[in-house]
Parts: sequence; structure tokens; C-alpha cells
Amino acid sequence: MTAVALPPQRRAKLTKKFYLQIPSGLYLVSNICWTPYSPVFGEKVVKDADREKQWKRIVDCGAAQKMCHIFANQKEHKNWVKKALSQANV
Repeated sequence: MTAVALPPQRRAKLTKKFYLQIPSGLYLVSNICWTPYSPVFGEKVVKDADREKQWKRIVDCGAAQKMCHIFANQKEHKNWVKKALSQANV
């Protein structure tokens, strides 16, 4: 399996233009959460043919035009959350 290079911006406003530039295979997470550290959107970025459907899910959950985070994979995101929780003593 080939590693996917992370973009230089790992946190940015989730515009459609920015979303379409994210390489497929990376893990995209909204900065808006249902509860602390439970994002309204968190999915592996799909291949180009399925981008419109995924973008619709992003819009429908309210994550479009808000800040987002990009991770190499879901495990990296979970580790980031664990670290944030431990630093917050939650």
C-alpha cells in the first residue's frame, strides 16, 4: 500500500475547493462536534468519482465552510483525541 502524502495545511476551512484538493485516502474530520471530541463528520476521503456524494454529506451535517482537520488515517485521529483528552484531564 502506497502512503498518501499529507497536504501542507492539516487544518483549514472546509471549502469545496479545499476538499477537492485533498488526496483520497486521508482522514477528514470536522472541527464541529456533537459532543466534545465527537465530530459531526469524520470519514476517509473518497476517490474522485465519489466526491460529490461525500461533499453532500459534508454540507448536510453542517461541516462545510467550517474548520477541519486532516489526518493520515482514523487511527492517527483517535490518537490525537486521546492526547487532547489526557492534556485536558477529561
